[in-house]
Amino acid sequence: RAAAEKYGIKVTETDQYGPDLAGTAAGIAIKPEWDPNPKALPFRVKLNARHDLPTRFATLAHELGHVYCGHVGRDRKGRWPDRRSLPMELCEAEAEAVAWLVCQRNGVQARSREYLSSLIAKVDMKAVSMYAIFEAANRVESRTAAPEG
Repeated sequence: RAAAEKYGIKVTETDQYGPDLAGTAAGIAIKPEWDPNPKALPFRVKLNARHDLPTRFATLAHELGHVYCGHVGRDRKGRWPDRRSLPMELCEAEAEAVAWLVCQRNGVQARSREYLSSLIAKVDMKAVSMYAIFEAANRVESRTAAPEG
C-alpha cells in the first residue's frame, strides 16, 4: 500500500462489499486546479476484505490496471494518458489482461481466463492497447508483492 501511495493511489480494504463485488478503482480529483487539497492522492482502489488473499491480489492487479491504463483518468505527472472515454468492455478487457499477466508471472491462480473469454466477443480487438496493458502490468509488478502461500 505504501508503494501505491507514492504513485498517487490510496488502497484500502472494505467489508462493506457483497460477495459479487471484488473491488473498485476511481479517480478522486481529475484536474489539480479543482482539488482543494493538492497533496491528496488522485486515485483510490478499494478491495473486498471478505475475499481470500489470492483473490484480493488478483483484484488489486485488476483495479491498478484500470488506474495505470488511464481508465479512471490521467496521471498528474503524465505517466499515463486519460482514457476514460473508452467503452466499458474494452476497459474491463485491458484491466483483466493486466491482472492475468501479473497473476501468471507471480504464480497466483486467478479466474481471468474465463472473464476475458466472456469479453472477447464484445471488444474491438484493434482498439485494445497492448502497450497500455504491458506498461500497467509492469507498474503493478514493481509496486506489489505476490501473496505468500
